[in-house]
Amino acid sequence: MASTQDVFTLVGKRMRGTLGEQGHRSRPVEMPPIAELICRIDRALQDRRAA
Repeated sequence: MASTQDVFTLVGKRMRGTLGEQGHRSRPVEMPPIAELICRIDRALQDRRAA
């Protein structure tokens, strides 16, 4: 389990990668709809609990 990263860490890294130095997006990035993101997080948490 140590080799897999937490879903929140992955989302945080993706968000940091899309922000410029001033804290705004430096380039357009395709982001998933919030409902899809919530479902993915929920699924990951369920998988983590089952492990």
